[in-house]
Amino acid sequence: MNLLAELRRRNVIRMAGLYLVGAWLLTQVASTVFPAFEVPGWVLRALIVALALGFVPMLIFSWVFELTPQGIKRDAEVKPEESIAPQTARRMDRLIIAVLILALVYFAVDKFVLAPQRQTGSESLSAAKTGVQASDQRPEKDSDSVSVGPHAIRSIAVLPLDNYSGDPGQDYFAEGMTDELTTDLAIISQLRVISRGSTMQFEGEHRPATPEIAKMLNVDAVLEGSVLRVGDKVRITAQLIDARADKHLWAKSFERNSRDVLALQNELASAIAQEINVRLTPSEQSRLTSARTVIPEAHDAYLKGRYFFNRPSDENLSKAIALFEQAVKLDPNFAPAYSGLSDAYLWAAFNEGVITAAEAKPKAKAAAEKAIQLDDASAEAHTSLAVYKIWYQFDWAGSEREFRRAFTLNPNYAFAHDQFGLGLAFQGRFEESEAEGKRAAELDPLDPQIPIDNLMALAWQGKYQAAKEAARRSADLDPTFFFAPWGNGWIDIQAGKVGNAIAEFQKAQAMESPPFVTAWLGYAYAASGDRAHALAAIEELEKKALHGYKPPFNLAIVYLGLGDRARALDYLEKADAADSQWLIYLKGDRIFNPLRSEPRFAALMRKRGFDK
Repeated sequence: MNLLAELRRRNVIRMAGLYLVGAWLLTQVASTVFPAFEVPGWVLRALIVALALGFVPMLIFSWVFELTPQGIKRDAEVKPEESIAPQTARRMDRLIIAVLILALVYFAVDKFVLAPQRQTGSESLSAAKTGVQASDQRPEKDSDSVSVGPHAIRSIAVLPLDNYSGDPGQDYFAEGMTDELTTDLAIISQLRVISRGSTMQFEGEHRPATPEIAKMLNVDAVLEGSVLRVGDKVRITAQLIDARADKHLWAKSFERNSRDVLALQNELASAIAQEINVRLTPSEQSRLTSARTVIPEAHDAYLKGRYFFNRPSDENLSKAIALFEQAVKLDPNFAPAYSGLSDAYLWAAFNEGVITAAEAKPKAKAAAEKAIQLDDASAEAHTSLAVYKIWYQFDWAGSEREFRRAFTLNPNYAFAHDQFGLGLAFQGRFEESEAEGKRAAELDPLDPQIPIDNLMALAWQGKYQAAKEAARRSADLDPTFFFAPWGNGWIDIQAGKVGNAIAEFQKAQAMESPPFVTAWLGYAYAASGDRAHALAAIEELEKKALHGYKPPFNLAIVYLGLGDRARALDYLEKADAADSQWLIYLKGDRIFNPLRSEPRFAALMRKRGFDK
């Protein structure tokens, strides 16, 4: 009892209580504030260790020295009247006891209530990786959440979701789920969302570390996860990672019936927005809380169609068209399938390898208009119609209206920015074109097509070196992509270095490429004086005729290179009658300079909405 009285007299008990309470409060504040300022985790651990080690020295200090109203003095110097008043001491004791009780309650709740919930979330993640039993229930949310903190996450990339079905034949489904989740996130105006063209580069187990991916894509966070389809159930497990700190922020798992897979995607996108404290506009909130049911077979055909469309060889475009047509036949009210069908028709008609431009024109238009009729809030649908208006109708004002509408609905749609920029280049609005091209590249930095589309505006301004750099970036991103060497050859022609273009076009022709590459090679042969090889290119184009149809634009440019203006104009007029999309090059491309004084050429320019 004498020791206890002495401890009280020297304020040791009171100081111990104050120290413990202060240490607990400090660690709680630090654990919340430190992540907000990206303070390394070892700093918090060091602080806890320092506070623990400091407890014993604090007890010794309080024994040797005594706290008084006048300050801290040595024990021998303290006078009885300087001790803290008994009433004040009792109040301090009660305050310390109350805070200690609150701390004990907090730790008890955390250990016996919150911790088991977190453990359940971790077990659910493991279950998703090893397989789950299908069950007909509402979406299940298993979470291990950590506050993101005030350092704002305003850019994100959805990495390819892993296919956990055990069947490689389901890869298209996992890719489709990745695409749809990316699209749902992309409608959020406060987020910059990287397009699928770039993120799909990181498919598979051997992708780079998360911080390296984040640096390549210039994003704050990445989302990774898995897809499991068992019978009629679809389960997606996603993990959000702070890319800069390579720190796991939270994980959630959702399961729905396959008819409600669109609602599953919407709910996951909404959860991500909530976790990173992104404010949704009323329109965005509405779109992410309403989703129609789908016919599983139609949705499956649509996802397969997108899978082949994203690998646009002539053969794959033909498969994509067939699958999109199957999807709309199974579900005539499924807007995304109509938009995909329009896009596939347009691209295939540009190549004219599996369908002619004239055959595709009414089908592409009808599909785009049907998509808008079914879902006027679809950025993809409005983009499909905008692209149709550019490449087929040369309706610059109409296409711009559709693009602006698409940007309002989805400011992160890289394909829309890319195509709008390309349309601006064809009109001669080069600065605006470069700005749109830059925006598209920010949203889809690893897509090799975007640099190719950007080089048009650069070359037509005489910025040949910059255009070459764009073609080089495309080649670096995909060395097998024929458009990169084609772009280099095309730049050489614009710069008046026709001889240099031959080797580039030959390189492109050796890859899997459509017939128009042979036509440009034929032009380069002809314009450089190699008549024999130019005529051989014409023969090759005739052999590649589609059901006897020889794309007239291809023949026109070879004859133009040969100096046969009359025949070149004949074929250009036939190309106009056949709705060739290539006539969009008439205004800017310098190969047509020898024809600009011709009345027939001027008539074509007027018909297509170009200035003389």
